[in-house]
Amino acid sequence: IVEAFLINYIDSTIKDCHQIKTNKQAAWLTDQNFKNMPSLFQQFRKIIAEEYKNVIHQLHIFLPTDLINYPVDLWKSDEEEEEEFLTTLGEEYEVMIRYSERLEYDNEPILKWRNKGHKIKNKLNEKASDILFLANSSNPKKLFLDLKNNAVIGVKMPSISNQKNLGKLFFKAGIPLAVWLRRSLDDEMDNLLNDALLHQLPCWVKDKRSKVLESDNPDTHCGRHLALLWDDPDLVPPKQITSQENLENN
Repeated sequence: IVEAFLINYIDSTIKDCHQIKTNKQAAWLTDQNFKNMPSLFQQFRKIIAEEYKNVIHQLHIFLPTDLINYPVDLWKSDEEEEEEFLTTLGEEYEVMIRYSERLEYDNEPILKWRNKGHKIKNKLNEKASDILFLANSSNPKKLFLDLKNNAVIGVKMPSISNQKNLGKLFFKAGIPLAVWLRRSLDDEMDNLLNDALLHQLPCWVKDKRSKVLESDNPDTHCGRHLALLWDDPDLVPPKQITSQENLENN
């Protein structure tokens, strides 16, 4: 089920939040391959521009745990555009992945996520490479215990080849911030991050994604495979009528 919201977020405060609707419809069905998402996004973008006179800066895409590694940043931003003007969402916007389950209920991992998420606010002007914990252990149990530590508020992961349950790992450890490569490459994560500050990560990821086509080998460029999870507990849409009820009423 898909829902969309426009949030104006200024100086760490949500100024206003609007649920996007088309002909009074507030929820849409999709499948596990998200086949209709590019066309739905086109509708959302048109409504935001025409009705709210606003331009999208960031996209926060909430996914279920088992799909957290899905490459949503590679969706086309406009399927009807001519080839030379065609861009991906990741090239056009600052795209961040978030957990849909963290909107639904409270439990220990969610409370841990909130606590860690609030700690990040005091680190935003520090170097990302210093704040993000290097998660490179091939032992899944050790890695989980490392990430569950209250001192670990963010993660950098140069390879996920040994992680069959990446979504569950971050969720159960309460991790609010992670950057990783969906494919193993030769690039060292710290070399990629350079001197980027923590608050610059969304812009930094967008910049890497925008440079893919400049590469002689786009398929092996880090920007094609970079993923960013930034799940801010202070930036969430308000609780709504359940999505099922929205669908049944349309």
